[in-house]
Amino acid sequence: MNVKDSYSWFLPDRDPRVEGWVLIGSPVAVTTILACYAYFVKIWGPRMMKNAKPFELRKTILCYNAAMVLANLAIATRVGYYAFVTGHYDLFLQGPDLSTRPTTVILLQVSWWYLVLRLSECIETVFFVLRKKFNQVSGLHVFHHVSVSFCTYFYITYGGFSIACFETVFNSSVHVVMYAYYFLAALGPQVQKHLWWKRYLTRLQLVQFIFMIVRNICLVFTLGVPYFSLPLFMLSQCLIFFIQFLSFYIRSYKSNVVRLVKCDGSSPDEHWKMERVKAQ
Repeated sequence: MNVKDSYSWFLPDRDPRVEGWVLIGSPVAVTTILACYAYFVKIWGPRMMKNAKPFELRKTILCYNAAMVLANLAIATRVGYYAFVTGHYDLFLQGPDLSTRPTTVILLQVSWWYLVLRLSECIETVFFVLRKKFNQVSGLHVFHHVSVSFCTYFYITYGGFSIACFETVFNSSVHVVMYAYYFLAALGPQVQKHLWWKRYLTRLQLVQFIFMIVRNICLVFTLGVPYFSLPLFMLSQCLIFFIQFLSFYIRSYKSNVVRLVKCDGSSPDEHWKMERVKAQ
């Protein structure tokens, strides 16, 4: 038995349709990008900013969040239309599609842009570092960006993007709402005080993971060898993220809530402050 035979029961063959594509042909490019990202946000970046003033990136962040809203909306609508509105794929239990039908090729091309979009989300953490918001660069935060990017690469490389079209549409739609919230929050305290629906955003993310967990459990048992490994990989991610978000939700909205209150005006640069109050 050669090396390939030893893992062929678990790992599908590489998809010949995407061989030679930028970021897809070899894991080196994606691995290098994500390794550099992790090194910068956890080691080099904090050292570089230790004695430096935080960057003022408000306008940059506004543009970034607006761009992410539009990009995720484009992905969600395009995949949703070609995969499900046309009846090309089954919504819940879709298997691998290795054909070269025109609609399939379009979805493969969109999948590449989806990978680029997931990698570009790492820029968010770079902003945290440059603004010296080091408390937001947690290990779980970095793990989230790295693992989601790897999962996307994994699905595209091994012919499984059709299996994950449901997650792509759902996740991109959630990201539209999420980045819209970030955009509005970045406008300042006058807008932030009206963003009472933040808790529902967290609930939406929890609902997303519940759907994805249930769906991928079903896929693990229906796809068979070797494609079951793809939803198994995603399932492990979803469980970790669900526990992480549920913990955040309980900690933030059950024990207490955060609200903006007017300061006494003693400082001209600080008109609002955060106050914690017990939840009712």
